[in-house]
Amino acid sequence: MLVKQDPGFLATRLGSDLMTHLPDTTSATSFGEWVNKHSTRGAAAGIFLPLGLIALAGGLLGRGKVPVPYRGALLTALIVTVGAAGMGLSNLAWWSVVFCGLAAITALAATAMTSIRAQLVWAGVGLMAVGAAGGNLAPRIREAQDPQLTTADIRSLAERDLAHWLASRQQEYRSVVLSPPDTTPALYFYGGVRGLGSPYAENQDGFIAAVRIASASSPDESLALATQRELSHVVIPSWDPFLFEYAQLGAAQPEHSLMAMLDNWLAPRWMRPVQHQLPEADVFEDFSSVIFQVTETQDNASALSRLGEYFAETGRPQFAAAIAVTLQASFPSDLSGLVAQAQIAVTQGKLPVFNDALAGIIPYVEEERDGDLEFDRRVSLANVLMLGREAEYAREQVGYCMDEMDAYLLTTVSAPNLYRFMLLAKSFNEPFPEPELEELARQLLPQQMRAEL
Repeated sequence: MLVKQDPGFLATRLGSDLMTHLPDTTSATSFGEWVNKHSTRGAAAGIFLPLGLIALAGGLLGRGKVPVPYRGALLTALIVTVGAAGMGLSNLAWWSVVFCGLAAITALAATAMTSIRAQLVWAGVGLMAVGAAGGNLAPRIREAQDPQLTTADIRSLAERDLAHWLASRQQEYRSVVLSPPDTTPALYFYGGVRGLGSPYAENQDGFIAAVRIASASSPDESLALATQRELSHVVIPSWDPFLFEYAQLGAAQPEHSLMAMLDNWLAPRWMRPVQHQLPEADVFEDFSSVIFQVTETQDNASALSRLGEYFAETGRPQFAAAIAVTLQASFPSDLSGLVAQAQIAVTQGKLPVFNDALAGIIPYVEEERDGDLEFDRRVSLANVLMLGREAEYAREQVGYCMDEMDAYLLTTVSAPNLYRFMLLAKSFNEPFPEPELEELARQLLPQQMRAEL
């Protein structure tokens, strides 16, 4: 270890914050923190009581009470147990060694109990300990017979769904995710998604890169770092806010960091929010995630348009209304902005606003001035035209989309827009250019939307 500069068994690894792997186990970065988290329970006291065996065994050895054949073994067990307990102060995983050592000390110390009275006392203490442990573990046994989803189980399911969602949207030239270190291994395990930060001490390069990106104070700096690392998405799950700790670690003024900008919905123009929907189930009620995708640099109108539609689709009506007002004031004649205004008006039931936006859209499609519209915006345009009962123009836009479509462009369309577009194409009998693309489009939809097709 010294020659190779390798921490070896002393390295902090995954699970070092857990004393046991029972369900709902308390995690902590140190033994002192673990004790504080159990300040109102008997669990902490239950850890300290068995450590009295160390003092007892030491006293028996000092007084020569232990038979000669067992003294060396007992001394070895004491040294190993005390050493492991010292390591366990900063790494809870070492307590499994402590527990094994205490079991060995118990068996070896029992050889010193030669009188009937001592043996009875020793057996009584052992039975009391087993009874106390049984009282704690018996409910766990009943739980195993009738298992219920724990918070950890639900989080694992949410991370698995998120991993599959990201895996279906990986790009050849951008395929690395910035997510909290405890979430990254799940994304890799369930979806093969590469990530920067992880809970492994050996991953110094990834940790430094994650800190630098999260704490970057200017869009240009963060873009350069993201490009260097082939970043594709920034994932901020509701159940793990560690990305903001990255920003605090690397920024003198965290309020000006990239993570602060994303938290305030002030994403740089090379990022756009994308919607990830967990399955419709009560257990996911408190679980959600905010995801930003790395894209080519957008113009202001397109960036605002996508943000406004995102707010409308994710149930943030006040934010969506504010974006619509900004688009109307700052970009009154921009086609992408008009489409977003129409989409937002539909979600808010504002028919006059929708009709005004539609009236501004029609000249563009009549005069064929929509040629530079990006694919996801054209899909949105086709849906708006159909909602406005402009079927011929909508059919025309669907045809343009089919001519332009490829696998990557499909991943840029939000799930609600893609769902409506597929229904629209089906009503027009407009086939997808390739069966593989239609299958991919179905896979990109949440299960509930896929079933309704």
